[in-house]
Amino acid sequence: MYHNTENSAVAATQRKLKEMMNAGFIGRKKSNEGIFRYYLQTAGCYAVAQYINFEATPGHDRSFLNCSRYDRIVEKMIRDANEVDTKTGESIMLGRGALRRIKNGKFSDVDGILGVRIGKDTRMLKVYVKINAPDVVGIAKYENANKRAKQFGTKLVVVGDNFTKKSLGITK
Repeated sequence: MYHNTENSAVAATQRKLKEMMNAGFIGRKKSNEGIFRYYLQTAGCYAVAQYINFEATPGHDRSFLNCSRYDRIVEKMIRDANEVDTKTGESIMLGRGALRRIKNGKFSDVDGILGVRIGKDTRMLKVYVKINAPDVVGIAKYENANKRAKQFGTKLVVVGDNFTKKSLGITK
């Protein structure tokens, strides 16, 4: 929530979060790792609907990067985003849930997108896809994600084991 900000911004964000929790817009629960996870309540979904271009859902939605750090896609996106934040500009990450809802599921064939904001310009840097096995479904998912990455002239990052990557012809 904070990243590189001043103490006053952190305090203001904490106050706003507390207000939203008291109003019933946001809930929280403690994960197995001892970290508090925040999520939208039903009232919060209605409150944010006018500000977002996808349909928010209440509850603990793993796809909005509000998940356990054991998800390999999320791990990779966070590492890449931190690199972007320190070198290029401000990173923007979209997970599975947001992508399912953007433009009526147009991006549901990928598991994540990393973009960067430099000044007023925003551009896509990487498209992520997780392939569990080199079976028919995995191959189709890879091909669709590859088409999507080429469409935007960006890099495709495949997250999977070495056998799967080798079977798909991916050397990196």
